This record gives sequence, C-alpha cells and structure tokens, in this order.
Amino acid sequence: MGFRLRKDQVAGILRGSHPNHDPRAMIIGYYRLPVRRAGGIVSSEEPAAVLRAQRCMRIEVDQGASRGALNHLLTGLTHEDVLVSPAIEYLATSLRDLLRIADKVHKRMATLRLVGDQIDTSVPGTRLIFGSLADYERRTFDQKLHVGLVEAADRGARPGRPRKIGADMFDHVRTQIGLGRSYASLARELNVHPTTVMRMAGQIDRD
Repeated sequence: MGFRLRKDQVAGILRGSHPNHDPRAMIIGYYRLPVRRAGGIVSSEEPAAVLRAQRCMRIEVDQGASRGALNHLLTGLTHEDVLVSPAIEYLATSLRDLLRIADKVHKRMATLRLVGDQIDTSVPGTRLIFGSLADYERRTFDQKLHVGLVEAADRGARPGRPRKIGADMFDHVRTQIGLGRSYASLARELNVHPTTVMRMAGQIDRD
C-alpha cells in the first residue's frame, strides 16, 4: 500500500511549515539592500520574488545601514510566526549578527528560514546548531577580551576611562609646562587624555 499525502499536508510542505502550523501565525519576509555579489549589485526584484514564492504575507525592506524595519518586525513576532529571508547576506552582516537575530526570533517563539542557505530553525537539529554556534561565539569573544586585557596590562595600559590628574600633580604639571613640555607628552606620562592636561593648564593660569 503506497503512502499518500493529504492536500493540507502538501500545502504545508509547499509553504515550508508543519501541517499543524497555527493558521493565525504569519510568514513574514525580510531583506536588506543593497546586497553586492560578484556580478554587481543585486536588484530588489530578485529577493522579493523569492519571498513571494515562500508565500510571505508581508515583506519588509531596509535600505543601507538602516535596521528600522527589521527591529520593528522582530518586536512584533509572535508564537509560531516565521521570519523568512532569501539568504544570510540579505539578513545579517556577520555571523555574530546572524546569531543575535536568530536569538531574538527564538525568544519570541518564532522560527527563522533562510531560503538560499536551506536553513530552517523549525527543524530541532538546526536550532541546536544555532545554539552551539552562539555558545562558541560567546566563548571566543570572552577569550579575545581576556587576551586583550592581559596584553594591555603588559603594556602598562589601564582599562576603562582615563583617570583624572590628582591635585598632588599640579606642581609637576606647572613645572613641566613652564619648561615648554607639550600637552601630549605630559598626557602620555600621566596616562590621561591631552584635554585633561589642557584643563589643568587652564586652572594653573587662573591661579
């Protein structure tokens, strides 16, 4: 006896969702422009056609560096909504950016589908991979931050905002300025910004 899909199951597969998909949920398309490829800038018709083929009920677009449409879209996602983008380059600018967007989508109990990359986080295994990548990215970032702080400490640099010059240094600064020392040179010695030395010089002149 052969296996035959019902019409509603076929429709569910064609729209890329489970047949038990909540009918109130929305399939929402998004892409950003311009996207550059080897052949030049991709026209807006190409990604729009991909999203229409995915049965998107609504399509949002961002131009240039703007993320207004995406941010508004993310905050409006609800349970079982599907965010669809033609490919990674139409959605994110880096792996970290992609993971950040995916995390926001999943926190809204929605799923992410990247058509050209064949990524669909409604599939449990795909979502697990995204979680593992996010953990790896966080560990890598923490490791780089730690290495950077150690290297900065070895150079004698201090993390955080530059410290202010204490009142006990007034006489030293006054003497050095009187000898013709530059603000930049004093700032390097005292590990402060040159404008801090300039402000102190102004106070010395008023005294």
